[in-house]
Amino acid sequence: KFAKGEWVGLELTEAKGMHDGNVMGTSYFECAPRHGVFAHVDQLAPAALHTPAASPTPEEDAPALPPSQAKTADDSVSLGQEVMWSGQQGVVRYIGSVKFAKGEWIGLELTEAKGMHDGHVMGTAYFECAPKHGIFTQADNLSGKSTPPIATPSESAPAASASDAPVAPPKPLAAAVPQEEVAALPSDEKTADGSISLGQQVAWNGKPGIVRYIGGVKFASGEWVGLELEEAKGMHDGSVMGVPYFACAPKHGAFVQPGQLRPSDEPVAAPEPEEVTTLPSEERTRDGSISLGHTVIWNGKPGTVRYIGDVRFASGEWVGLELSEPTGMHDGTVMHVPYFACKAKHGVFTQAAQLTIGGESPATASASSSTRPSEDKSADGRLWLGREVSWKGNPGTVRYIGKVDFGAGEWVGVEMKEAKGMHDGKVMGVQYFKCPAMTGVFLLPGQVQADHDPRVKARSRGHIETAALQTSDGRLWLGDEVTWKGKKGAVRYIGRVEFAEGEWVGVELVEAIGVHDGSVNGIQYFSCPPEMGIFLLPGQVYAAADKVLAGTSSRPLEGRAAIRQRLGCPIQ
Repeated sequence: KFAKGEWVGLELTEAKGMHDGNVMGTSYFECAPRHGVFAHVDQLAPAALHTPAASPTPEEDAPALPPSQAKTADDSVSLGQEVMWSGQQGVVRYIGSVKFAKGEWIGLELTEAKGMHDGHVMGTAYFECAPKHGIFTQADNLSGKSTPPIATPSESAPAASASDAPVAPPKPLAAAVPQEEVAALPSDEKTADGSISLGQQVAWNGKPGIVRYIGGVKFASGEWVGLELEEAKGMHDGSVMGVPYFACAPKHGAFVQPGQLRPSDEPVAAPEPEEVTTLPSEERTRDGSISLGHTVIWNGKPGTVRYIGDVRFASGEWVGLELSEPTGMHDGTVMHVPYFACKAKHGVFTQAAQLTIGGESPATASASSSTRPSEDKSADGRLWLGREVSWKGNPGTVRYIGKVDFGAGEWVGVEMKEAKGMHDGKVMGVQYFKCPAMTGVFLLPGQVQADHDPRVKARSRGHIETAALQTSDGRLWLGDEVTWKGKKGAVRYIGRVEFAEGEWVGVELVEAIGVHDGSVNGIQYFSCPPEMGIFLLPGQVYAAADKVLAGTSSRPLEGRAAIRQRLGCPIQ
């Protein structure tokens, strides 16, 4: 959430990182403090690729520093200049572009260990300084002394030009200000709706504070309110990502949105944990399958529905659960927005389709216990309710036949004998049939093999009469020698299949580069050795005119003439 593109989070072996896996309130992974860092893939090299080498010379061992500019684009800050940042004194060690953000940035070496790094950020060395003495910021966040620039350390100084021409003295900035008067971004006097004013006493999640900033911010869109909390329960000191919006003690600053605040001149009794002011919830999901207060199962974990509706961290409808055990992710508050209240690590957000209802309230029990009406038989009459079938060799019983909301055409709901399915008969909030958890599965009719299926029995005998003699365009015949991607084969089946629409050609290849033995989803369309059969569309097959393929595979291949003679057809 702090930058665009793909990033890699690392746990370093030494405390030379920037965080503990948490960045701007979002936990991406967990590690010890100062052991976490984010980098781009192209900044990394696999450890296995590093081989021992001869000890480098001091020149080889020194990090390759990107060249720094002598001045900022507006000539307001120069390399080596003494400046003030958020009340901290420092020296400019780098000016220029960086890999972690756009625009022109200034690298400072602070006089005290109140920075974030040692001049190295995300694997790139911009300058050198002691740990926790380095910081990056932008020119408008600085104030400086009208003194000549001090000498920079040799390891961070830019390479001298051929003429060694002296650099002009830097343009002085405004006089330094005391720490309590750090220059911050200008704030609005009131929020857009007039409900909150600068300096107002407010309460946020039960914590009292004072409004110190109102307006836009660089880390998110929209209007935000900066608070100075009375207790150290915030996230910063008024500066976020190097931008000072206001000044307060560390861990006393927080940014929230106006709707999350309550003026303190409207006193209310201190709420119990379960009575925290939260966003209003819908009573039911849009499909009516889940209601507020329902007892549900999520990933095998029981919980109670505490919130239904829209959220600010994703699109669509979401369901907030209070789990019975601390196996969740939060306490009902996500990104400072309180959706519901529960104990820490007991809250989780999911979508209705991922839930199974258990222990429903009496008001909804009758409605949710009903299932969608099923057809008695499949359209081809081969399958019926209660029939014993198999899928991928696993036995089951037909429990539903008909249309579904998640796909087109006719589908068959099967209750497997073992827990090798995907659900309990309920998919995307619709109860088609009922069965134990993880024993239900939906299949297309052609994927289901029924006991004593006459179609399978006939095809398993290799009766080529069940196939067409030629393609509809007359270009390919049974037994024709053909090629596919330069590989030879013979046509063994022409006609319709259960796994797709339209006309298909089954080919027996002369090499084991196919995908089956003529059987697909339990139906034997033709017979050939394993991995020598393949189905193709007619346009993918090229015929070798009137040639008969023979003697090139693991068994003799019957050509067109032999097949037509066996079928009693005139030979052309």
